[in-house]
Amino acid sequence: MQHEYSYSKLLEIEKLVENPSFYICDTAVLHRNFLRFKNTIQSTYPNLGIGYSFKTNYLPYYCKMVNQWGGLAEVVSPMEYELALKLKISPKEIIYNGPIKSKDTIFYALTNDSYLNIDSLEELQIIQDFANTYPNKKIKIGLRCNFLLPNEKISRFGIDIGDESFKQALDTINEIRNCTLSGLHFHYSSQERSIESYKFRLTKLLEISKNLIPNFEPEYLDIGGGFFGDMSEELKSLFPYEVPTIEDYSTAIANQMNGFFPTHKTKLIIEPGVALVANTMTFFAKVNNIKCINGKYFASCNASFQTIKPSGNLKNLPIKIFLSDSTKKYYENLDFVGYTCLEYDRFYTNYCGFLNNKSFIAFENMGSYNIVFKPPFIEPSPPIITFEQGGIAILRRKETTEDIFNSFIF
Repeated sequence: MQHEYSYSKLLEIEKLVENPSFYICDTAVLHRNFLRFKNTIQSTYPNLGIGYSFKTNYLPYYCKMVNQWGGLAEVVSPMEYELALKLKISPKEIIYNGPIKSKDTIFYALTNDSYLNIDSLEELQIIQDFANTYPNKKIKIGLRCNFLLPNEKISRFGIDIGDESFKQALDTINEIRNCTLSGLHFHYSSQERSIESYKFRLTKLLEISKNLIPNFEPEYLDIGGGFFGDMSEELKSLFPYEVPTIEDYSTAIANQMNGFFPTHKTKLIIEPGVALVANTMTFFAKVNNIKCINGKYFASCNASFQTIKPSGNLKNLPIKIFLSDSTKKYYENLDFVGYTCLEYDRFYTNYCGFLNNKSFIAFENMGSYNIVFKPPFIEPSPPIITFEQGGIAILRRKETTEDIFNSFIF
């Protein structure tokens, strides 16, 4: 948490947003994370593009800010592409990835010179249709490559470089008179996210460009995202391996690119999501009631595993408790539980410490995937705020029943 909070301040926010739970985000931290990637890499390899992964957190405020700082928009669906356009991001600053792209958005991306990374042979058929429709338009596309990473599962994305389909893709591109292969892309979200893994990816893309594609000089190599972001020592301790920093990643990747392309002609593209936004948001949930059942204490909160642990991890994430001035009690082995009717909606177990009714619990590192994974199950989504010029700005109001059911036919 970048700001200092008090119980009275949280009550003030609760009243303003008219909801007992809410996210608070810090764009100063987002900017700092962005600059750490940019400055560290560009000090060694200046030809860099940073594509912000919309799927990680498509809060429009964040998407717009990163673009204003010079970042690209990395989108993976027609919905996200349309969001980028709605934010008035230039199509030339959009990287269009993803396994299922609509024909309309592919046509729009090609017409307006977006970065377009093809994921399947079927998408190449759409490229052919576009080329036939607009024979005078010069087309540049990228290929998402699929290859095995050491000690990782087989990825379902991209075109397998060891399969006949990869040669077929290259042949198809060569047959399209007004189409040129511009770049290579690879993205895989491994559990370990080690520096060696990213160095392997970059080496592999270079090998592909030199050995599998005749006379190919890539305009860009895109190694995707999946980097760890900053976290507290307490959170780091939950991982069974050392967690790299943004500088660790950036230095290793920049040095490798500099060795491969000393003239810096080829653009390096990275697509961080988690590393940019994870530590920019804190979620506050209010205790609604505390009860004892068969000797076990439960604190029911205005939150759920969907807002705090949407990926379903079982770790107890670090928390901070903000108590009211009323009588507090010490509890042992208390579970914080959510508003859903699911028995497993327990997002912190065996808490030992002081607590009282109407306390606030703060969960840090809530910026990646939490708001985009939240389904409309039982409760609408909570509001999101930030502090701006000494005041509070609401970036998303609390979701309403009308919002959820507006698309249904009654």
